[in-house]
Amino acid sequence: MATNRKNASQKRNELRLKKQTLVYNATGNKDLARQARDWSEKRILDNTGVTLTKSIPVRKQFTEKQLKRKERDFNKFKYGLEIGLEPVEAVKVKQYNRKRISNTKLYYDRINKPLANKKLERQRRYDLWKEWSKKDTMPPVLVKKARNINRNTVVDNAQLDDIAHYGFAVMFYAFIDNDSVENVKEWVKADPFDTSIIEYRETTKVKHYR
Repeated sequence: MATNRKNASQKRNELRLKKQTLVYNATGNKDLARQARDWSEKRILDNTGVTLTKSIPVRKQFTEKQLKRKERDFNKFKYGLEIGLEPVEAVKVKQYNRKRISNTKLYYDRINKPLANKKLERQRRYDLWKEWSKKDTMPPVLVKKARNINRNTVVDNAQLDDIAHYGFAVMFYAFIDNDSVENVKEWVKADPFDTSIIEYRETTKVKHYR
């Protein structure tokens, strides 16, 4: 009986140590890490963007410069939460500047918005895409999706380049028409000579992110 209690206590302590170490390694904030020892997994994810691992990680040693970088990154994560991003998305924006973070929020706002007026909403999305393209502030989440489409597209036994226009064209129509990527790919086909010159239909008016 005593052994069982000891094992249970040891497991609790190991879990607390794991939480503290993971949060510290991610944020560089000792006080926050101590608090997180007694938080649930969900609370840790919601407040720090940290997902628990199976094993206890090694506690990292940071220089003053690294700690400042950690603080900046964590502030960006919190900013992502403030503008309405889910924690799993807010984690991804640590390397973005604030304009790209804001545009990521706009992207999610639009794709989650009910289509009360399909024609008007389509124009708003088209204008947003055009602005993002001209100012080179395309939401990184959208760019990542476009590049993944290219990586998974093979034409004439050759994989498209990450920056091929095809993936961006698919995401363009999926976004402005509120359609799925699968549906768009049914009628938007990759050009085997896809380069920085090739464009796809309406997207000729839009400078794609490169």
